[in-house]
Amino acid sequence: MKLSVTIGKLTLRNPVTVASGTFGYAEEYAELIDLKKIGAIVTKTITAEPRPGNPPPRLAETPAGMINAIGLQNEGIEDFIQKKLPLLRELPAPVIVSISGCSVEEFVRLAKCLGQEKVEALELNFSCPNVKGHTLSEKVKMFAQDADAVREVTAAVRKAYSGTIIAKLSPAVTDITEIAKAAENGGCDALSLINTLPAMAVDLKTRRP
Repeated sequence: MKLSVTIGKLTLRNPVTVASGTFGYAEEYAELIDLKKIGAIVTKTITAEPRPGNPPPRLAETPAGMINAIGLQNEGIEDFIQKKLPLLRELPAPVIVSISGCSVEEFVRLAKCLGQEKVEALELNFSCPNVKGHTLSEKVKMFAQDADAVREVTAAVRKAYSGTIIAKLSPAVTDITEIAKAAENGGCDALSLINTLPAMAVDLKTRRP
């Protein structure tokens, strides 16, 4: 049975990929699963400068699952290129690098850097719900809640980068089709639906989150 799929210019042996943020940079799971069986590896989101992320606690288990507020912790693009990318290139599956920024310029800078490194595909993370400053508008909390912002960033990245572009959207919108259409109009090749759901767990005894 043929399971290969094509996303933009990227061909995967099968449509199974790992979600950004859950798989680190792949080496952490190399002894747990056969990486040859994965269609593609999506990295933890990278930003231009290092980010410490949110202070702990960052994870909370609930009866319905788990909620998290990591805050895009990463060591920045320079560290990624020097220390993470060489190892990722040795893996048997294509690599999709997830990127995020606080401005159009930051997204473009990241795209150009990774394009120069011959990275085949990017995920534009417009939708992390627990970071500050990742929006073009004071009216919304993140890029993924602003169709104009999504279109502008995607178009700018498309102009600067020739590989496959995947736009990662958010469920925390009134009409996700409007945002998806904006990403398409900006020139993305595919959509990643959806990022994590905003949530809160309340301790019934203390009556506090």
